[in-house]
Amino acid sequence: DIRFLRDKEEQWDSSRFQLETKMRESDSDSNKLQLQIASFESERQILTEKIKELDGALRLSDSKVQDMKDDTDKLRRELSKAESVENELRKTIDIQSKTSHEYQLLKDQLLNTQNELNGANTRKQQLENELLNARSEVRDYKQRVHDVNNRVAELQRQLQDANSEKNRVEDRFLSVEKVVNTMRTTETDLRQQLETAKNEKRVALKELEDIKRRLTQLENERRNSS
Repeated sequence: DIRFLRDKEEQWDSSRFQLETKMRESDSDSNKLQLQIASFESERQILTEKIKELDGALRLSDSKVQDMKDDTDKLRRELSKAESVENELRKTIDIQSKTSHEYQLLKDQLLNTQNELNGANTRKQQLENELLNARSEVRDYKQRVHDVNNRVAELQRQLQDANSEKNRVEDRFLSVEKVVNTMRTTETDLRQQLETAKNEKRVALKELEDIKRRLTQLENERRNSS
């Protein structure tokens, strides 16, 4: 029994020694882990502070980028408005060109009317000459008084028609001339408006390119900071 107890005691001592050895090794590993944890905590604190700084810089950069985007959107709207105005002016100029073509047709009609007026004046002079001749024939040929009187009446009617036609053509000429003057004034105004719109468009495009360049620069700075 004593031998048995001694064997048990030796086994117990051996087990205790092994356990103590393992405990010392475990304590050493625990200390190493504590040191690593402390080191990690320090690094984490440093990284947290750096992240906060970068986050603040990023928010500031995002704010600047948003402001630049708002300015860009505003300029795009202004550019779109200027392009709309330019398109409207182009349409108006196209209409004006069509009107100019119609004006040329009116000029041709006016020329034809003037020719007709000249012809009417010539015809009037001819009729007046015929009237004089007819009156002379009345004195020379009394037997033809009745026929000549009828001829005179016809010529007088034609003369009145010619005078009426002359007055109508003159009124039409004045109306056409007034329309032409109005069209010229309108065309000048429209061309001035178109030139102004083109200048505004060039300025807006220049500002937009400048903002795009600045936006690209800010994006590069943000990426470099990250």
